[in-house]
Amino acid sequence: MEKFFNNIHIRLRPFIGLLKGHIILLVAYSFIVASQPMPMRIGAVELLMGFGLIVGSLFLIPALYSSAKKNPLDASIITALALFIIIVPFLNGIIIQHGVNNIARDLLPIMFLIVIPLEFALSTKTSMKEPVSKAILAAVLSVGVISAVEFLYRVMYLYGSPGRFVSAWSSYFIQIHGHDISSSSQGVSVSREDQIVLFLKVYDPAILFSAVYCLNRGLRDTIMRNGKVFRNIVALSAGSICAYCYFIMGLRAHVASIIVSVVTYAVYISIKRGIKKTKIISMGLGAFAIMAFFTHDELLMMIAKQVATGTNGKLNEWVAVVKEISITKGALFGGIGWGGVFLNPVVADNTRFTHSLLSFLLLKSGVIGLSIFTLYYTLFMKFIGINKKLLFSADGLLVALPGAATIVIALLFQPTYKMLSFSFILSLVLVQLSRNISGGQHVLSTFQQSEELRR
Repeated sequence: MEKFFNNIHIRLRPFIGLLKGHIILLVAYSFIVASQPMPMRIGAVELLMGFGLIVGSLFLIPALYSSAKKNPLDASIITALALFIIIVPFLNGIIIQHGVNNIARDLLPIMFLIVIPLEFALSTKTSMKEPVSKAILAAVLSVGVISAVEFLYRVMYLYGSPGRFVSAWSSYFIQIHGHDISSSSQGVSVSREDQIVLFLKVYDPAILFSAVYCLNRGLRDTIMRNGKVFRNIVALSAGSICAYCYFIMGLRAHVASIIVSVVTYAVYISIKRGIKKTKIISMGLGAFAIMAFFTHDELLMMIAKQVATGTNGKLNEWVAVVKEISITKGALFGGIGWGGVFLNPVVADNTRFTHSLLSFLLLKSGVIGLSIFTLYYTLFMKFIGINKKLLFSADGLLVALPGAATIVIALLFQPTYKMLSFSFILSLVLVQLSRNISGGQHVLSTFQQSEELRR
């Protein structure tokens, strides 16, 4: 028994130095498994999460101030850009009178997206980079796997089995293609509210991150033959459960991102292991055959969905956004403000959100706001520095690939940028791959050096 507790102490020792703010933020975030990625109403759990996020952020202020003092000019520039993104569309929303509730539902996710990665990256000392990364990773994976299990349990509770769920929605897409949509949920005897709650859960980006990370981790350890068979089975099983959620939902972009990420990493590890190309190709074809065998119905549903819906009107959504902000010069350059709505062709109704972070920022903050947001993250990444050598290593890609998958989905396909998990995943990627934690390099000097090299 003493040996058991000693082993636990040894494993937990690196985390003892975590700042209180980090711990509070991660604990508050973990409560999301009892809520929704985008809560429809505010309850006790949501209030507890919000309180924890505020308290955790306050605890990190001394560490942030200490980091900012090392490069005050750069810190001031980054802070000014962050405040511009938050405040200007906020004032715009107040002036246009979009309503406090609508403004808050737009503003809070953007604040998380800007503030949480900044807090983790600048409050983490270089010596604590690994423990902080592992702590965030553990929180994200826990949320992802638990949320996936919750989703599958709810599917079985509402539909009887995943197979019946897939069959019901396959019939729905076939009806759309045949223009027989007298009942939009024919074959699906579930209330709309239950469907919304069910669907929101699976969109949590922590599930996508967990799917790619666990599958890649299991494949890497299996290919490298580390001898830890049970751990490899657990990793592959967890990744498969998370990935299966997207297969039965027919989320084509998510499934494609998982396949591309896993294939990329598997090929990288196989080449590093010295496996011949012919063997890699045969292994890949075998893996695809196994996947197609077990997900035959799901793949057919995705084909039916593609034929019936195409891009789901997402290109039309971009057109609608551009038309909306082109009405006046003020809207073109400054957007319609936080809380503003527009006629979204994807859902044929007025919505506050768009399916792309880029179009969302363009709509709410205009051309200037989108440019400032891009500049903010460009300078922020230069400030902390991205370790390219680590990025293209086995350990770096293990985090970078699932991180890239979630970022691409948020940038182009789904409003997952409004979910808390997205901010924590972004924090994990930046902390894990950063070169200059808690201090950073001088952003302005970096640009000056580039100019000198050009001359």
